[in-house]
Amino acid sequence: MFQKPKHKRKSSNYMPDIVIKQVYERDGGICQYCGKQGANIHHILFGGTGRKRIHTVENLITLCGECHRGVHSNRGMREFTYEWSRQKYGDVIDKLLAEKWSNEK
Repeated sequence: MFQKPKHKRKSSNYMPDIVIKQVYERDGGICQYCGKQGANIHHILFGGTGRKRIHTVENLITLCGECHRGVHSNRGMREFTYEWSRQKYGDVIDKLLAEKWSNEK
């Protein structure tokens, strides 16, 4: 059984416990970038649309702390997360990206 990280912050962007559990179980608690133990869940499309985060398993990936910090500043790592999602879920992430960058919300 995977232990959920203890998040103290609660907001309208709070990620439901069931989604956290589904992501950790899918990824085996392993960083999907480097293969180390992962304790962070990263929003592939971070900021979501209109700054509202999208908490769906297709938009979430388990990363270790080091990779989670890196993905926010490294375009290659960010592209890896997009491709990872495409391989698992088809064009779902592309539809989310298109929605984010269009004027239609």
